[in-house]
Amino acid sequence: MRVGFGSLTCQRGPGDARPDGERYRESLVLAADAERLGFDSVWLSEHHFFADGYTPSVLVQAAAIAARTTSITIGTGVLLAPLHNPVRLAEDAATVQLLAQGRLILGIGQGWRQPEFDGLGVPYAGRHSRLAQIVGVLRAAWSEGQVTPKPEPSPAIWIGGMSEPAVRRAARLGDGYLASWSSLEEFRERVRWARAESPDVAVAIVLPTFAWDGDYRRHIEAPLSYYAHCFGRASGLPETLVAGSPDEVAEQMLAYERAAGGALSYTAEFCWPGLDRGVLAEAMTIFAERVLPLVRRHTSTVRGRGTNDASSR
Repeated sequence: MRVGFGSLTCQRGPGDARPDGERYRESLVLAADAERLGFDSVWLSEHHFFADGYTPSVLVQAAAIAARTTSITIGTGVLLAPLHNPVRLAEDAATVQLLAQGRLILGIGQGWRQPEFDGLGVPYAGRHSRLAQIVGVLRAAWSEGQVTPKPEPSPAIWIGGMSEPAVRRAARLGDGYLASWSSLEEFRERVRWARAESPDVAVAIVLPTFAWDGDYRRHIEAPLSYYAHCFGRASGLPETLVAGSPDEVAEQMLAYERAAGGALSYTAEFCWPGLDRGVLAEAMTIFAERVLPLVRRHTSTVRGRGTNDASSR
């Protein structure tokens, strides 16, 4: 199992009066901390027109993280591909890949918030088919023609999706399928859809995750409820939360790997807006020192197509 830390969204949580620049610079520090603590990857996410300052420019942020780190994989989970000019996206992603010396995973999705499309003057209808076209442009631009630079190797493309058609499309077009906030049973079913379409596709999941000794709810209920509310989810702790003691969290993570039918890339998402920064630092340390060794003892790392261990096809 490869384990990531996320998501570095740079949002302003309730009561956070810090200027935008401070939060953006903090994301670079957190990425460096994640590398130092032994996380395999760090994850970023794109959204537009959020009142709390959700980062809209993940590849710029990724380039800055690449300059502050040396070994950690940098993933976008996800970049909203239909909002981008595909040739410019190919150029920018290739540039980050070169600066990061091959450490980029380009996670993309079709998007679902119509105000983002309206605000950027992009048609909301047809985004599904445009996603497929964009993947084709990316692969061609990175391997042939006049578009420069050429990445070495090409970034792996992971694609998000929740419905059966979206999951099957992700597995067919991408090097990896990226699930998010799914129950164990939902994830098992989505893996089945993905593997039916492409047996060797890499499988990944992003889940709200928190390892703590004692009562964790008092630390996370408000910030996690706020974060969930940003995406139209019900207030309170989500049913997909993986939380408890380090031993309990490790066992829940291993259950997801078993549901994946093999190696899994798991992003522990607990960098929520409004979470006390002292609590976050302690939670990162607890996770690194007491959860990571447990899951690594019982699993293998992700290898092959769709990871930064091998170039995309």
